[in-house]
Amino acid sequence: MKSTIILIPLTAFILLLSLNLVNVPLNAQCTYTNFTPAVFPDECGPSSALNLSTVINTCQKVCIDMSQATASSNSPADPVCGSGTITNDIWLYTLDPYNNIPNYDGSWVFAWKDYPGFPITRPTVYTHLEFDGAGYLSIIPVFSASIDCSDGFSLADGTSLSSCADTSAVSYDNQSVLGAGSIPTNNDIEQLIIDAAGGAVTSADITSIGVWTQIDAFPNMAGEICFELSTYSSGYSCGDPNILTFSGTGTSETQTINNCLCNSAQNGGYYGNHSKPCTGGEFTGTTAFYQINAPYDCNQISASLQQWGGSGEVNISILGNLSCPDVIVEDENGGPPSVFPGLEVDMADVLASECTSLAGTRTVITDAATCLPAGTYYVVINGNADKSDFEIDIEINEPATSITFNGKVFLEGAYDPVTSSMSTNLSTSGDIALSQPYFGSPWNYAGTEGFNSLADMPSDVVDWVLVKALSPTSYNQIETRAGLLLNDGSIVAANGSASPISFNNITPGETYVISVEHRNHLAILSANAIALPNTSLYDFSVAANVLAAASQTTSLGGTTLMLAGDMNSDGAITYADFNYYLNESFLDPLYPKSDCDLSGLLDEDDFILFLNNVGRIGIDIIRY
Repeated sequence: MKSTIILIPLTAFILLLSLNLVNVPLNAQCTYTNFTPAVFPDECGPSSALNLSTVINTCQKVCIDMSQATASSNSPADPVCGSGTITNDIWLYTLDPYNNIPNYDGSWVFAWKDYPGFPITRPTVYTHLEFDGAGYLSIIPVFSASIDCSDGFSLADGTSLSSCADTSAVSYDNQSVLGAGSIPTNNDIEQLIIDAAGGAVTSADITSIGVWTQIDAFPNMAGEICFELSTYSSGYSCGDPNILTFSGTGTSETQTINNCLCNSAQNGGYYGNHSKPCTGGEFTGTTAFYQINAPYDCNQISASLQQWGGSGEVNISILGNLSCPDVIVEDENGGPPSVFPGLEVDMADVLASECTSLAGTRTVITDAATCLPAGTYYVVINGNADKSDFEIDIEINEPATSITFNGKVFLEGAYDPVTSSMSTNLSTSGDIALSQPYFGSPWNYAGTEGFNSLADMPSDVVDWVLVKALSPTSYNQIETRAGLLLNDGSIVAANGSASPISFNNITPGETYVISVEHRNHLAILSANAIALPNTSLYDFSVAANVLAAASQTTSLGGTTLMLAGDMNSDGAITYADFNYYLNESFLDPLYPKSDCDLSGLLDEDDFILFLNNVGRIGIDIIRY
């Protein structure tokens, strides 16, 4: 599916310079009704206009019978968007939207329904909404002193800022989406007049009392046109979703979302690529987008429908790896393009999806056997033709199959016997890697553990370690996880919560040998097979807990430490590590592996640590 491309000439692009998307509260409860006024104004002027302020964001469909249109006060379309000569028009009016619509931001959404001839004839959208020779829509500010009823913004030099461009949307017969700031304020209009005068005018006094919507009909226009009117709000387009944040402080967290799925609450967003399980095929209704952060090493996501006020089914989809191309607004006169939040999902991994109308009894949930790593996911709600309010509980769960290892270890290079703790120089100075560093040789670990920023890490981090669960009989590797080592020796998960590191694919209650590896210390193995999860701390700083501790570790102040100096990580401290140290000394890389004391620097202290341990050879099980 491709994003909609809208072409706008330079003059119209001026209207979008103040684009600034904001949240506009929507109705949590939605009543979808028709609003068919008995009388339509047939000329511009506040005294005869229909005021639409009361129907904005109210889920009401405004229906207009074009047979009530009277002789047009306009000349043919300028510029000519379609073909033919305008003969009839109808005027609608919204009273000062900046002051009469709560949280109004200068945006506008017209979602057109029941268009005669669609889909054979398709509309065109921007300041004018053109119907392939049938008609077009213009939005015109009303000035207190006078109003020029010609199309668009009539400036001092007669220049019109009206334009036409083609677009279509599968969710509606047609819709015109003007982003925040598209409708100019009084100050914007004054500045446009001043700029257009080329210096002839230095000031302008404009007081806008409303916004006109003019529907002009060509001879072949017939029947009723219905549309719904709203202001732009986040959460209803792919590129501008509502964002839900989960703290990761517990094994399960739930947030309740509720909103209204109706045309006048939408902003052009839809997700049609996979919303097909429901009766009737792909939905033509509104979509709500929620972006969620999954905070755990292993996540399960569920969405449970608690309330659905619409008829028919509602589709709930949980997505990953979502692609949402921006809508590029090109300037056909060579000016810079403008960018809108993407309207539609181009592609995504569907993790779970279901259609239901059974509130309180139906849950969409990802596969517990498939561990979802920490990251960004989406919950998307599609409404059917009759839209209404919904309420859904979104739960992020750390599956019960996530088995923790509670362990402690000390690195010789960072250990201080005076404080019985390790230095945090790397994290304090910002020299530590934000993502696990064991992706390369010899480990080739493909885990996605990582952080967006240093601030997301625990403050007492020493460095990253690699922890493996091995078979107690064959020593075959069962599962590997990267974790963080804290200054008190704790090995914790890389999720910002300082919880024990966890495995996702091992059997609870069974025993495993645990290995701990570091990028420049000799790896160690547990002397005993450990039943996981282990409620009692397994302490590698006690020699009896390390396999072959006499040859594989060193001791300082009675504390057993992992040996520093295995800079090439092959499981032995030899001349090869010295060569590695020399090479890095010349290259001076960031986060060097030869930084054995974890100071962030390559210096003599690192060489001394290596020299004291040269000749130490790891047991076969930990050798690469």
